[in-house]
Amino acid sequence: MWQLAQEITAGENTEYGKLLAIHDWVAQNIYYDWDGSGSGDCGRADAHGTLKNKTSVCHAYAVLTETPPRSAGIPARVVMGHALGASADRKYWDEVDHSKTNHAWNEAFVDGRWVMIDVTWDSGNRYKNGEFHQGEMGYCYFDPSLEAFSHTHKMMP
Repeated sequence: MWQLAQEITAGENTEYGKLLAIHDWVAQNIYYDWDGSGSGDCGRADAHGTLKNKTSVCHAYAVLTETPPRSAGIPARVVMGHALGASADRKYWDEVDHSKTNHAWNEAFVDGRWVMIDVTWDSGNRYKNGEFHQGEMGYCYFDPSLEAFSHTHKMMP
């Protein structure tokens, strides 16, 4: 994993730039697994399995996004919580059971602060019905403000 981190972050001089490069690489190269997303534990998997299959659901996206920053010397962690994604059925906080986790994302410590990252939601790639579909990558969930992020994500203990 160290070698992959070095390849992804080559040419980046700042920790923030390295983190953004890692975000972009994961968002562009991993596909959300709609065929296997029914697992009840946010699709727990390891980084090597995700790299091998190129598919995952949120927990594996987060584990893969956590590993390269750590290999590059950037403190990073997986955060478990509740998010108003597909499983919320277009309902808002007061209408859903958000007492248990249904999503995972990341935080990384750069420039003296924790940066929130949800690569799963920024990746437009989908694996559905046995086919890979490349989508557009976004940046709405890379270093959003706490206020903006809190509209859709809630960290759980």
